[in-house]
Amino acid sequence: MSRTLLCDISAYQDAPATSVKPELDQMKKIGIQGVIIRCSQNLYLDKLFEYYYNECQIHNIPFMTYGFLQYWSGSADPASQGKFIADWFKDKKKVRAWCDYERPNMNYPALPPRIQALDQIHQWMDAVDAGMAIESGLYTNLSTIAYLSPIPDWLINRPFWLAWPPAVPSGMDVVQYTRNMTPPVVPFPNLKTWQFTWTLPGIQAGMESGGLDGDWFMGTLEELILFSAGTYPVINLKQELVEAVKKLSDLIEQLP
Repeated sequence: MSRTLLCDISAYQDAPATSVKPELDQMKKIGIQGVIIRCSQNLYLDKLFEYYYNECQIHNIPFMTYGFLQYWSGSADPASQGKFIADWFKDKKKVRAWCDYERPNMNYPALPPRIQALDQIHQWMDAVDAGMAIESGLYTNLSTIAYLSPIPDWLINRPFWLAWPPAVPSGMDVVQYTRNMTPPVVPFPNLKTWQFTWTLPGIQAGMESGGLDGDWFMGTLEELILFSAGTYPVINLKQELVEAVKKLSDLIEQLP
C-alpha cells in the first residue's frame, strides 16, 4: 500500500521568544508532503492556526485539521466545541477535521464514563459535520480504543487516525522502519492515518521545535488531496471483503 508522509503541527512548533515562524515550505526537504493542523482546544483557536492555514494555501500544501475535545468539567459542551471549528471555516476552504479524544497523560483529568465519552464525541462530530459538510474522523490511541469498546455502529466506520509510535531499533531511521510496517489491528476498518512517531527532526523540517510528530497517510499524495477535501471515498474494508467473498463464491459455483 502506498503511504504519504505527513506531520501534525500546532503552536508548539513555534518558539514564542523569537519573531521567526515555522517555515512550512521547508518540510519537503525531509519528505513531508502534507500537514494536519491543530485548530482548537475547547473554544480557543490555536495561536498559529491561521498562520499555518495561510501558509498551506501559499505553498500548495495538502492539509487537514483537528481539534482537541476538552472533555472535563468546566469545558464548553462538545457541540459548541465542534461548532467553533465549523464556524471558523464558514467562508473558507473546508478540509477534513479530526476529533482528538484522549487523556494525553496522567496530569489530565480522567475520561468520563464510557457512554458519556461516546456521547461527547458524537456531539462534536455532528456539529463539525453539519458545518463542514465533510465527514469528520476520530484520532486516539490504543488505550482509549479499549476504554470506548465496544465501538458503536455510528462511529466504527468513520475515518480513523491511530496514535501508536512503535519501538524502533537503535540506529534505525523511524521513517524507513515504519514505511511498510503494519500497524496494530484496530476495530476501525477505515484506518486512514497513523501517527507513528513524535521524533521527526523538527528543525530540518522548518520548525522551531526539536521534535515533530510524524504521520503516515495510508494512500498516495493524490488520494490525500482528495481525502482532505472530502471527495475521496472512504473505503469500508469489511464491506469490500464481504463483496469479494461473494464474487468468489459466485465464480466457484460457475465452475464445471
